[in-house]
Amino acid sequence: MNKDTIIIGAGFTGLAAAAELQKNQQDFAILEASNRLGGRNFSFKITQHLDTPGVEYEHGSQYIGESQEPLWSVVKGEPFYTWLKTHYPDYVHPDTPDTEYNEDTLPPYIVDNFAQRLDFPEQVLILRDENNEPKRFPFNKFQTPYCITGLPSGIGKRSVAAIGLVSLDILYIESCINVDQPWASDFNGLYTAKQLDSITLEQWLNEKPRRGYMTPTALDSITIAAQALLSVNPSEISALYFFWYCACNGGFFNEVNDAKNGPQQYWLRCGFGKVLEFMSKDFKDSIHYEQVIESVSVDEQAEFPVCLTLSDGVVHRAKKLIVAVSPHTANKIQWPADLDESYKVLMNQKMGRTLKAQVFYETSWWNDIDGTGWQGYSGGASYPVLWTMDNTACDANGQPRPCLMTFTIGDQITELEASIAKSGSDPDEALKHFLTKHISYLFTGEYDYEPAMDPIAITANLWAKQTDKSGFEKGAFIGGGPNTVFAPGVLTEPVQDGKSAMAFANTPWRDLIYFTSSEVARNLHPETPNAMAFINPKDVDKDSQGKSEKADNQSPNTTLAFASSQPEKAGIVPISQYSDNRLDLGYMNGGLYAGQYAAQQRIQGAGFEVPQPDPMSSYSKSWNEVKTLAYVFIRGIEAFLELGTALHVISDSQIDSLISAILGDETRQCELKGGIGTQLKLRAAQLFNSNDEIAVDVLAEVARVSPQTYQAILDGFTSDDPRQVDFLKRLFGQNRES
Repeated sequence: MNKDTIIIGAGFTGLAAAAELQKNQQDFAILEASNRLGGRNFSFKITQHLDTPGVEYEHGSQYIGESQEPLWSVVKGEPFYTWLKTHYPDYVHPDTPDTEYNEDTLPPYIVDNFAQRLDFPEQVLILRDENNEPKRFPFNKFQTPYCITGLPSGIGKRSVAAIGLVSLDILYIESCINVDQPWASDFNGLYTAKQLDSITLEQWLNEKPRRGYMTPTALDSITIAAQALLSVNPSEISALYFFWYCACNGGFFNEVNDAKNGPQQYWLRCGFGKVLEFMSKDFKDSIHYEQVIESVSVDEQAEFPVCLTLSDGVVHRAKKLIVAVSPHTANKIQWPADLDESYKVLMNQKMGRTLKAQVFYETSWWNDIDGTGWQGYSGGASYPVLWTMDNTACDANGQPRPCLMTFTIGDQITELEASIAKSGSDPDEALKHFLTKHISYLFTGEYDYEPAMDPIAITANLWAKQTDKSGFEKGAFIGGGPNTVFAPGVLTEPVQDGKSAMAFANTPWRDLIYFTSSEVARNLHPETPNAMAFINPKDVDKDSQGKSEKADNQSPNTTLAFASSQPEKAGIVPISQYSDNRLDLGYMNGGLYAGQYAAQQRIQGAGFEVPQPDPMSSYSKSWNEVKTLAYVFIRGIEAFLELGTALHVISDSQIDSLISAILGDETRQCELKGGIGTQLKLRAAQLFNSNDEIAVDVLAEVARVSPQTYQAILDGFTSDDPRQVDFLKRLFGQNRES
């Protein structure tokens, strides 16, 4: 087969690239190693022990939020609804009730994961306590400290203070990340990009000043979130990579938001496999399955210079090649010996390792354990069952199908495999015992709660390198999941022409081979600067109008033909707008951007220009309230700890003062509710707009900042906005000129 363009991979990235090529009347073919669409998306119908008509489940990527455009508009749109109703009517049934929590009526195949949990307020997290021992922390989601979503009660004031402080640190770093060029990020003297990329996230959490205030509980609170996001431990990834990944996804606190408007609010009863089928319906004959590519070679003198050799010896040739798979997956192919070192470095990175299971029961027993309504959404840091989520849905007959979805990652999978091999027991039974006993303990504190130990069916998929262990379906061609992750050094260490490997991630090799994936997604039509921009609420409507006009004027040949998300309305706090130069990195929606970007690179060839946002007057280069508050606390706590006093030995009244400084009045905050990120932004706005020096003197008692330290902090504060300089002075309770 000879083609103008061959695409490797039929996941979201490959299909988006194909759709863009087809829209521009290009000749292409897609080669897929497996026998299905989807790549890291893997929809399936359960067929053993249980019949679930009208419901599919996901071995891989599953959740979506309303902000993930254009994918959200596809799954919610009339064209997909009509196609699904025509071809798969069982999936379009009215047994998902509309709720007051949605502004518009949702199609019946969309499950509102958030709304389903509302009637069941009890959750549990397993975290280390102050004695460094794992402990169950059951809590009512409506009775959390400062009404912070997901923060267990009973963790202690010092852990609350530590979580507040480290959260400010995370917000600060994210606000400084240059998403397009993370190696060029400017942290205003508190960090350097090279420093953050030279250490792991675990090392960052344990270095000063954090090691002076972080408790085991606070450390585990961040650890479980990082493990859930990437299926790796904080010791395996660069700190800079982690913060860059978060900044490309609306920030850490957006990513871990599993409530309303979060990226995990919904899943599809029809499965994302049907979305992929819909996306590819007009070029389905161009997709060739079970095409395992062993090697790629290049002869630049040939009419079709790119040669692909399959495992069965068949050879395909192309003028151009789009490699639309994860970098780690691409490393399974033998590439030309002179392939640039930058691509080799990226492909040599590891992937997360995940065992995802669906555990089906006769009843949703977790919703009523001795009169307590557990919501099924719980987990534990470094626990054998890292996370559970309630995947119960009604089938086409209106019958609820109780199901808990579980994640197990990394070292816990290794232990499971070792125990199976050592015991010689039936792998299915061993997996059942492993999952059910840890589910049982999570919800009850006992390892043998009878309803938990008696599922009617279990399906599981191990996203990892193929092994000789039986009992799991293997992600043999992909090699792991959900994403390729970057170790220290990848974002900043020079490997070619004085630049890091990541600097070449979106650059074609010899204008012949285009490497792309959701891990390096880029936006063809960015509208914000590379780093976080801060928008004045009064300018939001004006900016939104300008964006709409720009979108209307874009060429139909370069615009994804999906609706845009609604503009965010002005709120009571300034809007933090993360850069949209890279969007939904590592997510399904990011795959759409990545595929479209690479396709346009191929279409335009040497004439392709890297898109840059238009300058917009409303974007401020100065510091905003949240960033300023974070800077003050980071420097102030650092100065305090330099005095030789750790937070764990200061008085309870001082801890109370510190928490009050970070989060404000608890009664007021509980009227507002929200995650820790939201609460910190609200507090920053409150302080910024206050004229009461006593109310905003946040560090005078706790940090005891000296005039010399205060002046040093002012010297590092680069804002030329007099309001923000005044804000900084008032935070320290100092009436001094800068």
